[in-house]
Amino acid sequence: MLLAAPKKRPEFERSLRDLNEVLKYNSDNVHLRLLMLKGCQCDFPEFDNAMKNFNDNYPHLKIQEFIITGDEKQRDYNQDFVNEMYQAIDYLYKRPDWVKPAKLKKHYLINGYYYAMAKYLFQKTKTDLFIYLEDDQTYNHELIQKLVEYYNSTNFDNYCFEKVTPYTFSKIPPEPNTSYLTRQWGHYGLVRTRKQMAEFFRIMKFQRYFESGDALSGYFCKVIKKNYFIMNLSRHFGKDKRIPK
Repeated sequence: MLLAAPKKRPEFERSLRDLNEVLKYNSDNVHLRLLMLKGCQCDFPEFDNAMKNFNDNYPHLKIQEFIITGDEKQRDYNQDFVNEMYQAIDYLYKRPDWVKPAKLKKHYLINGYYYAMAKYLFQKTKTDLFIYLEDDQTYNHELIQKLVEYYNSTNFDNYCFEKVTPYTFSKIPPEPNTSYLTRQWGHYGLVRTRKQMAEFFRIMKFQRYFESGDALSGYFCKVIKKNYFIMNLSRHFGKDKRIPK
């Protein structure tokens, strides 16, 4: 699953340099499917060009654009009551940096995209392993090969979830690493097996309104008393101010 939207910096173009190398992986035993979502109701030629390039150059891939219809402002996670609820909580816990309605709604929108894509693949395909990527990540060129090796040598279902993208400003962990997962703003780099994805959907029956995908998953791991499996195969550079505009 890949989510992309226009940015001020050429982040998607930089990410595609690595992703093009990653997608060259081809094996008779592994069938790859790429579900791409344009994160805006707008013109985004870089996205269209990427889809054409993938279709032209990687015949072993199943490429599909995922389209969400309807006005995004009318979706349940963008309603005013959600923002008001979190503003009240933020005030009580004295977190003024979180009281940013536009930022909060952006995170809800991304979470909604993740949920919609994952649910579609879970219901419509027989996908064994789900990975979520965003437009501001770089990758180890052997990401798929190494992920397959880990999958074959490790029973992922013994864990709560997996992640290929350690946090930008944290110490790079050894492999595998199951230390405490700090709260971050999204699902980027998250990997789930089919069994783990079914567990995720069960969580969502009780809590659909959350800003941090990793925090939600991390707390759930504590409840079911399972660790997570972190692999250093990607880097999320979207908030790295050292990258020129």
